[in-house]
Amino acid sequence: MRSLIDHLDAELDKAKGFSEPFPVHFLKPFPADLYPAAIENLPDDELYEDLVHKDAMRADGTSTRKMFSIDEYAPVFWRDLSFVLCGSEVEEVFRDHLGFEGPVRAFCRLFRDFAGYRISPHPDSSKKAMTAQFYLPADETQAHLGTSFFSRLPSGDFQENCRLSFLPNTGYCFKVTDNSFHGTKFSEIRRPRDSLILTYYKG
Repeated sequence: MRSLIDHLDAELDKAKGFSEPFPVHFLKPFPADLYPAAIENLPDDELYEDLVHKDAMRADGTSTRKMFSIDEYAPVFWRDLSFVLCGSEVEEVFRDHLGFEGPVRAFCRLFRDFAGYRISPHPDSSKKAMTAQFYLPADETQAHLGTSFFSRLPSGDFQENCRLSFLPNTGYCFKVTDNSFHGTKFSEIRRPRDSLILTYYKG
């Protein structure tokens, strides 16, 4: 997995993304030879747990977003990957490029979104130092399901500034601030939307 660390560093060196209304880096998170293994090793639906969040809940109380926590009980592939992504070397790569400071705790989780999933523009919790989402589609047919980034207008309304395409082996990362507004604007999910989210919590 040494190649993953070097790959992330090289990707962030390319400085793709934008700086306004807040800095966001776009990247291909996995080396080309690692991505197929990630797709092949995605867990079965029954191994995910419902995420309880106001934007994700259906009227019947079920959730449109499920989560798989990558811990010591996870399959070997994900356990090994999480060990690297949550390790100090990857932390230094993101810290150097995104500029967050202070001690952090890393968490790596898989998410699977289903029909009805949406999330309103939000900056992420102030308890977080950084958020990274790595898209995990099997092909390019879900391109319309990417994350949107917003600016907040004086009226309080949100303006969509950019929407990523949800393509294989793509993703983004940003330092969490009080104006790092992101969310979704797509209206329909026909097949599950898979991604990995790496979060650094402060402290």
